[in-house]
Amino acid sequence: MPSENVKSNSKPNAPVDPLNAILCRRVTELRLTPSASLPSAHHYEGTKELLTVTSGSACIRSGDTSYNLAEGDSAYYRADVKQTIENIGTQERVCYLVVTGQS
Repeated sequence: MPSENVKSNSKPNAPVDPLNAILCRRVTELRLTPSASLPSAHHYEGTKELLTVTSGSACIRSGDTSYNLAEGDSAYYRADVKQTIENIGTQERVCYLVVTGQS
């Protein structure tokens, strides 16, 4: 459950690319205040997430792997393991998260 430091505008089953629309499970706009994080338990096997940062900076931890992202960066990572998205900047971080099924 998102905390008061995380704002979400989830759009279930919103197609991102018509050719891959059937694989898209959820598109979410995430806004995190500085130092806020959004931990998540693992999803179904084969699930992946695509996160694009539109402002601010973020650290993604997916299993034992971590990625630091700045404005304009994207990461595609496993979501069938425990993961966390954290705002590591000093400003609100805005990003878009796409959750996909097995390809």
